[in-house]
Amino acid sequence: MRIPKAAPGDGPKKIRGHFPHWKIAGGEKHTAYIAGPALWVIGHPSDKGTKPCTDWMTESALPCRLCAMHKVPCELGYVPVYRASDWRPLCVIVYDDERQWIDGFETHQRVQIGREREKGARLFVRPCIEQEPRFTSTIDYRRFPQEVDDSCLVMWKMPELVQWLRCRTVSDNELSLSLDAAPAPAAVVPDPIAERMSAAPAVDAGLSRALKRAKAAEKNGDGH
Repeated sequence: MRIPKAAPGDGPKKIRGHFPHWKIAGGEKHTAYIAGPALWVIGHPSDKGTKPCTDWMTESALPCRLCAMHKVPCELGYVPVYRASDWRPLCVIVYDDERQWIDGFETHQRVQIGREREKGARLFVRPCIEQEPRFTSTIDYRRFPQEVDDSCLVMWKMPELVQWLRCRTVSDNELSLSLDAAPAPAAVVPDPIAERMSAAPAVDAGLSRALKRAKAAEKNGDGH
């Protein structure tokens, strides 16, 4: 008895993958490929996991407990990549001083990711001089730029933020539907009579003056 064999791409069609956090220790350097654009937020770095500033992200709808603890927020970037050694989708977190490099990267560009050995060294992402081997994949959705938004929500573990974003999405969708359903303004149909009346004031004024002169002449006995 033969068992059917699935060809590449025969499985459920995903539109994106999950990008868990890639922790890189001091002195490590790795090769990877950019999977899509970075997500930049105002947030709070921490050894226990970075968190976005909810006061900034929700326009003060959700107070930020880290800001309340007088922790200063900064600009952080979440960069989705595919690790070259095993093609695993992962996410690295960088500070804003890496933005001049990262914002210029293209999807599937080959990069080097690492951290220097000194204490407190920040993660860096740099383009590889040699771009071979090129990125290839039999997984269909990996051929396109991937967004890291959903993966960040999983990493952050902030259910109140997820709920707020869902409510805002529903509200935005309802507003969009109401605008789409609104009747279009009625077309203005030209009214030839109104147009003639609007052009008549000069004639009416002349007629009024003639009537006044006729009445004055009648009073003075000039009438025929």
